[in-house]
This record gives sequence, C-alpha cells and structure tokens, in this order.
Amino acid sequence: MICYENSNEKKIELDKWPVVLNDITDIFGKSWSYEASENKLRNRSKLNKFYRTSVQKKITLQIFCDSESEYCEIVNNISEITDEDILSKAEGKLWYGDYYLPCYITGLAPKDYDDAFYTIDIDATLVSFYPFWINKHTYEFHSCNQATTNNKRYPGRYPYRYTTGQNSNYFINPHFTDSNFRLIIYGKVTNPQVSIGEASYRANVILEEGERLEIDSRTETITKIMRNGEEVNAFHSREKSRTFFQKIKPGRNTVSWPGGFDFDLIIFEERTEPKWIPLKS
Repeated sequence: MICYENSNEKKIELDKWPVVLNDITDIFGKSWSYEASENKLRNRSKLNKFYRTSVQKKITLQIFCDSESEYCEIVNNISEITDEDILSKAEGKLWYGDYYLPCYITGLAPKDYDDAFYTIDIDATLVSFYPFWINKHTYEFHSCNQATTNNKRYPGRYPYRYTTGQNSNYFINPHFTDSNFRLIIYGKVTNPQVSIGEASYRANVILEEGERLEIDSRTETITKIMRNGEEVNAFHSREKSRTFFQKIKPGRNTVSWPGGFDFDLIIFEERTEPKWIPLKS
C-alpha cells in the first residue's frame, strides 16, 4: 500500500518489515499559495489566483533489524535507490494505494546502530516539484475493423481496457474536477483525429505501423515516437484550436473518431493529497 519507487522501478516497501513509515499522516496535509492585489484605500485585497509550486515533507522511517550488518545493508539500499533519482534528475514516486506523488528523497539522517533497541528511526526529507498525488485511469479504444486479439503496442502498456467495435462511445472521468490527459494514437494512420466532448484533437501527421503520437495536456506537448524509440517534436502538426489541450470534464464524456486506428486515453486524477482510505477493514 505504501512504497517508494525510483525512476528505475526499484522499490522500497514502507509498510512492512524491515522498513515502516512511522506516521502515515506525515504524507497527508495540503497548502495553497495565493496572489492578491492590495487596495489600501478600501482596506481590502483582491484575490488574483491560487497556485502550488514545490513542497517539502518530513517523514520518519522505522528500521527493523537483528544486527548491525543488517542495519547497514538496509540503510545503504535506501541511500542508493534514492540517489539514483538525484544523480539522473529523474523523479521517483511515493505510492499510497493507487495514488503516487512524483518526488525526490533529498535527505536521509540515519542514526548509529544500537542493539539495545529493536527499531532505529531514520529521518527523511522528500521534495516534489509537481506537488499533486496522481491516479491514472486508462481507457483503450480499438479500430472498428481490427480484432481485439494480439493487440501488440509497446512495452509497459496499461492494464485497463475499453474495447469498442464502433467509432463512437463514451467513458467516465471519475475525478471531481477537470483532468489533465495523455492521448496516445497508434499507427498506421494518416492525419488522425479524436473528438472528446466538445474538444477535437487532430494532428496532420503520418504514423507508420509501430509508431505512435502522444498528446499531453500537462506539458502541452505533441510527440511522435518512431519505431526505433526516437522522439520527434510534432507540436506544429496540431490543428490550431484554443481547446486543443483543454482538460477533460468530470463524469460522462463522449468519444468519436473515424475508427481506422487504435488509441489510448489516460486520465490523470490529480489531488493535493491522496484519498483517505481505512487501514483496517
């Protein structure tokens, strides 16, 4: 339920022996910054906006061990796994249930081993530069004239499937507010177009078999991935529209497309803190 996963998918379990997060509430809590304009003549301020930048959290890890050598091995493992992210500038993920916080563990303060104690506490500092807990919801749409077997796409494909034999359907965005998304279109197709609600996403690009196009609303980028993995900026291939990177509305959304290609839609449910869930049934 609780673990840290680094950018190379190496994990540190934080809810079972030998490493346990001391207080689960340390990862909860939220705060927003705001910008306001003062009007001293009227003794009031006008709110301009709320925003979030980076956040820092302090957590305590309890290390369970039977010997000093075991303690050293555990601490070294934690240090190496977290340093891989720092050295490569590739953020890891702090998981709580289905939600993860993109972050780095920037500080560890191990204490000397003392065999008089069954556990030893380590204070850790984590920093997130995109301080939102994310739950990904993936829907897969398949070509009308293609069987749903042997759907080879690319390594690490997503576990959920939304299969349709028509070129018009719908999906449910479970979030309570508008959500960022990633739209992944698979070749072979020329000038693909997908409509979601009132927004239309069309790119004037040719995708061969084994190639894909990724449209990401969070970064407002459009990237063509070639068969060999090379990434090509395809931003200028987009159909010019103010709604091109528009977030997905909550609830039911209609989807339509010509039906001659496959695509995945990933909805990013982003929260300032993960949903509280009962630890005991």
